[in-house]
Amino acid sequence: MKRVRILLVEDEPAVAETTAEMLKHLGHEVTTMTLPSQALDLAAREKSGFDLVVSDITMPEMNGHQLAERLHRLWPQVPVLFMTGYDSQMAESTGVPFFIAKPLSLQSLRDGIEKILADPTAYSG
Repeated sequence: MKRVRILLVEDEPAVAETTAEMLKHLGHEVTTMTLPSQALDLAAREKSGFDLVVSDITMPEMNGHQLAERLHRLWPQVPVLFMTGYDSQMAESTGVPFFIAKPLSLQSLRDGIEKILADPTAYSG
Protein backbone atom coordinates (compact mmCIF):
# COMPACT_ATOMS: atom_id res chain seq x y z
CA MET A 1 0.00 0.00 0.00
CA LYS A 2 1.29 3.47 -0.84
CA ARG A 3 2.03 6.04 1.85
CA VAL A 4 -1.16 7.99 2.56
CA ARG A 5 -1.43 11.42 4.21
CA ILE A 6 -4.14 10.95 6.85
CA LEU A 7 -6.04 13.39 9.06
CA LEU A 8 -7.17 11.43 12.14
CA VAL A 9 -10.05 12.92 14.18
CA GLU A 10 -10.64 11.08 17.48
CA ASP A 11 -11.85 12.73 20.69
CA GLU A 12 -10.43 10.16 23.13
CA PRO A 13 -6.71 11.02 23.52
CA ALA A 14 -5.58 7.46 24.30
CA VAL A 15 -7.49 6.05 21.32
CA ALA A 16 -6.16 8.84 19.10
CA GLU A 17 -2.58 8.11 20.15
CA THR A 18 -2.93 4.35 19.65
CA THR A 19 -4.67 4.74 16.29
CA ALA A 20 -2.05 7.22 15.09
CA GLU A 21 0.72 4.81 16.04
CA MET A 22 -1.01 1.99 14.18
CA LEU A 23 -1.42 4.15 11.07
CA LYS A 24 2.26 5.16 11.25
CA HIS A 25 3.20 1.49 11.62
CA LEU A 26 1.31 0.87 8.37
CA GLY A 27 3.58 3.48 6.76
CA HIS A 28 1.25 6.49 6.66
CA GLU A 29 1.80 10.14 7.55
CA VAL A 30 -0.68 11.11 10.30
CA THR A 31 -1.93 14.43 11.68
CA THR A 32 -4.15 13.98 14.75
CA MET A 33 -6.93 16.26 15.99
CA THR A 34 -9.04 15.56 19.08
CA LEU A 35 -11.94 17.89 18.24
CA PRO A 36 -13.90 18.35 15.01
CA SER A 37 -13.41 22.13 15.27
CA GLN A 38 -9.62 21.63 15.21
CA ALA A 39 -9.96 19.53 12.06
CA LEU A 40 -12.11 22.22 10.42
CA ASP A 41 -9.63 24.95 11.38
CA LEU A 42 -6.82 22.92 9.85
CA ALA A 43 -8.89 22.28 6.71
CA ALA A 44 -9.44 26.00 6.27
CA ARG A 45 -5.66 26.62 6.43
CA GLU A 46 -4.44 23.50 4.60
CA LYS A 47 -5.62 24.00 1.03
CA SER A 48 -3.89 20.91 -0.35
CA GLY A 49 -5.88 18.66 1.94
CA PHE A 50 -5.12 15.08 2.82
CA ASP A 51 -5.46 11.77 1.00
CA LEU A 52 -7.87 10.45 3.62
CA VAL A 53 -9.71 11.46 6.78
CA VAL A 54 -10.18 8.80 9.47
CA SER A 55 -12.85 9.98 11.91
CA ASP A 56 -14.72 8.71 14.92
CA ILE A 57 -18.49 8.85 14.48
CA THR A 58 -19.46 9.93 18.02
CA MET A 59 -17.64 13.07 19.21
CA PRO A 60 -18.36 16.32 21.03
CA GLU A 61 -19.31 19.39 18.95
CA MET A 62 -20.63 17.32 16.02
CA ASN A 63 -20.70 13.72 14.85
CA GLY A 64 -18.35 12.30 12.24
CA HIS A 65 -20.95 12.51 9.48
CA GLN A 66 -21.49 16.24 10.13
CA LEU A 67 -17.73 16.75 10.20
CA ALA A 68 -17.36 14.93 6.86
CA GLU A 69 -20.03 17.13 5.27
CA ARG A 70 -18.23 20.28 6.41
CA LEU A 71 -14.79 18.97 5.40
CA HIS A 72 -16.11 18.12 1.92
CA ARG A 73 -16.97 21.79 1.36
CA LEU A 74 -13.23 22.49 1.62
CA TRP A 75 -11.82 19.20 0.32
CA PRO A 76 -14.49 17.69 -1.97
CA GLN A 77 -12.31 14.81 -3.18
CA VAL A 78 -11.04 13.54 0.19
CA PRO A 79 -12.72 10.31 1.33
CA VAL A 80 -13.66 9.76 4.97
CA LEU A 81 -13.21 6.43 6.73
CA PHE A 82 -15.38 6.28 9.83
CA MET A 83 -14.65 4.27 12.97
CA THR A 84 -16.94 3.51 15.87
CA GLY A 85 -17.07 1.65 19.14
CA TYR A 86 -20.83 1.22 18.76
CA ASP A 87 -22.52 -1.72 17.11
CA SER A 88 -23.15 -1.80 13.38
CA GLN A 89 -26.88 -1.04 13.63
CA MET A 90 -26.18 2.18 15.53
CA ALA A 91 -23.49 3.20 13.06
CA GLU A 92 -25.72 2.45 10.08
CA SER A 93 -28.57 4.45 11.65
CA THR A 94 -26.38 7.57 11.52
CA GLY A 95 -26.23 7.32 7.73
CA VAL A 96 -22.65 6.06 7.59
CA PRO A 97 -22.37 3.54 4.73
CA PHE A 98 -18.95 2.15 5.65
CA PHE A 99 -16.97 2.09 8.89
CA ILE A 100 -14.47 0.07 10.86
CA ALA A 101 -15.26 -1.16 14.36
CA LYS A 102 -13.31 -0.39 17.51
CA PRO A 103 -11.24 -1.79 19.01
CA LEU A 104 -9.19 -1.40 15.86
CA SER A 105 -6.59 -3.83 14.63
CA LEU A 106 -3.80 -3.28 12.14
CA GLN A 107 -5.67 -5.55 9.74
CA SER A 108 -9.00 -3.70 10.07
CA LEU A 109 -7.24 -0.36 9.51
CA ARG A 110 -5.31 -1.69 6.51
CA ASP A 111 -8.43 -3.25 5.00
CA GLY A 112 -10.55 -0.15 5.60
CA ILE A 113 -7.98 2.16 4.03
CA GLU A 114 -7.51 -0.10 1.02
CA LYS A 115 -11.27 -0.44 0.52
CA ILE A 116 -12.07 3.27 0.74
CA LEU A 117 -9.15 4.35 -1.43
CA ALA A 118 -10.15 1.82 -4.08
CA ASP A 119 -13.55 3.53 -4.42
CA PRO A 120 -13.63 6.78 -2.42
CA THR A 121 -16.90 8.01 -3.94
CA ALA A 122 -18.77 5.02 -2.54
CA TYR A 123 -17.85 5.80 1.05
CA SER A 124 -17.20 9.51 1.34
CA GLY A 125 -19.24 11.94 3.39
